[in-house]
Amino acid sequence: MTVFEQPTIPGLHTPHTLPAPIQAAHCESGVTVELLRAAGLDVSEPLAFGIGSGVFFTHMPFVKVTGLPVTAFRSLPGTLFGKTCARLGVKSTARRYLSRRAARRALDEKLAAGVAVGLRTNIHWLTYFPKAFRFNFNGHHIVVTGRRGEVYDVRDPVVDTPVTCHADLLERARFARGPLAPHGYLFHVAQSHVQTHAPDLGAACLAGLRESAHRMTRIPLPYFGARGIALLARRLGSLPSRGADSERIRDELAFVVRMQEEIGTGGAGFRYLFAAFLEEAAFHTGLPALAGHARTATAIGDVWREFAVLVSRMCKGKEPMGEGLTRVQALLTRIAAEEQTLFLSLGKAVT
Repeated sequence: MTVFEQPTIPGLHTPHTLPAPIQAAHCESGVTVELLRAAGLDVSEPLAFGIGSGVFFTHMPFVKVTGLPVTAFRSLPGTLFGKTCARLGVKSTARRYLSRRAARRALDEKLAAGVAVGLRTNIHWLTYFPKAFRFNFNGHHIVVTGRRGEVYDVRDPVVDTPVTCHADLLERARFARGPLAPHGYLFHVAQSHVQTHAPDLGAACLAGLRESAHRMTRIPLPYFGARGIALLARRLGSLPSRGADSERIRDELAFVVRMQEEIGTGGAGFRYLFAAFLEEAAFHTGLPALAGHARTATAIGDVWREFAVLVSRMCKGKEPMGEGLTRVQALLTRIAAEEQTLFLSLGKAVT
């Protein structure tokens, strides 16, 4: 039994036929794939991630979570699903609710009609995760496929087996407070993917690439894209000169890596996922040069991984803080420059 498996509950089953569940690298791209497959359109996770412009970076020192500056490695939760569906020509629906009762009723009605439903949740209340993995984060996406009494059948794409969640806990997860509060956020593919022609994957890939390239290089503010990575490098490198003690420095470093590695797969993982998308996009768009950019994205992912390992060693006292901060700043400055170059090149390639 894996750490995520649960004992079989008599009488629990999914009332309608769905494709076999997938295990994904990232929750929202995985949920998007699950819902599209349930509607009859089989796409890979890298395609969903790239078409939905999932890759991004934000560092906003003036916005704090638990007293620490926000660093995000992905697009705003909820946007990937909507953009992927729109660019593939698939009708989708998403809404929030003021009332918990209305949110539960809407979920139950869709399930009764045989519709697989996506939800945004707070991972703290999803007790199928081991306790060590549960923390207050309102951006985790799951698929609900059925209900039996007070228990819901759940497909969580980052878990390796179908699981269940009690109705009360699921409601708490849907209405948790704090940043990105989900307010019962529910989304689904509104109709089966029945068309007289297949979606234009090439055009969808180009649309996703254009937006990603623009956001990573063209937003004229220092908090976003490659500029945001450079800002993070400067801020972390200057912490000692701004009076931060060792404990504060460790807290800020650990928070960045936690956002990178635990809340999604933000640094290296997203770059590897984006590289896989570029490989597929090279085929669908007829632009073989994209495959070369895929190798560059993979190499950048390796540097993000080096950054995470270095910070982990610093936080555990295995790396001198002063020397480590100098290396941290150098690595992030390098990543900022390389991502700026990569996405500028991609922007030129797809215009």
